[in-house]
Amino acid sequence: GSSQTGCFIGFPGCTDPLADNYDPLAGNDDGSCIYSSNCMDLFISEYVEGSGNNKALEIYNPTANAIDLSSYIVIRYSNGSTSASSQNAVQLVGTINPNDVHVGVIEKLNPSGVGNDVPVADSLQAIADAFYCADYNISNAFYFNGNDVIVLAKGLINDILNAEIVDVFGKVGEDPVGGWTDNAATGYTSSGYSWTTNHTLIRKYNIQNGDPNGLDLFNPSLEWDSLPMDSWGDLGMHNSICNPFSNT
Repeated sequence: GSSQTGCFIGFPGCTDPLADNYDPLAGNDDGSCIYSSNCMDLFISEYVEGSGNNKALEIYNPTANAIDLSSYIVIRYSNGSTSASSQNAVQLVGTINPNDVHVGVIEKLNPSGVGNDVPVADSLQAIADAFYCADYNISNAFYFNGNDVIVLAKGLINDILNAEIVDVFGKVGEDPVGGWTDNAATGYTSSGYSWTTNHTLIRKYNIQNGDPNGLDLFNPSLEWDSLPMDSWGDLGMHNSICNPFSNT
């Protein structure tokens, strides 16, 4: 019979021989390659900047081991600030199992609260693994509103200068006014439409590491998918290429 070799495309898979999961039978690279330097530390997998005090961060453990969160901190650099104090940070609590997440929610729980103390929505409270920053004057790390940089780091809140940065959301020292965008013409800062204000952002499936560089341009569309305000139906799990049992 006639040969159809010239039309062969091949099965999808990882075609890079340097990758841990290289598939010699794959003929169509599907972006699934995993490298030993990837999936090695925590990163922020979801960011909720909702109405009122509906603010949350989901942190994902892409490794094969449980990780103690007590050695990690979240730091907030507000409105273009280049420095942060212990009041701008919070020490995390708990443990994240392999390929699992930790959902941190701002601690505004008084059902009678008004103004700055309006309570977090019941449905968001129900997803939380821990609540943080009940008193703004003690810690304001979770009081972000779309134009604040959020940093996940290893270290202690009383020694921020020596903390090891693991992941950065935003660009330290830059005030994007209304928030960061995907508009290169404005340097990815406010251009009439914001990705990071009044939105939920979910880290893309193929992201395997955090961004430890807080000074590079922040184009959220490169690593994040945008959802409407007050969307948290996906909080509590993260679909990642780092998980061998995940779904693309």
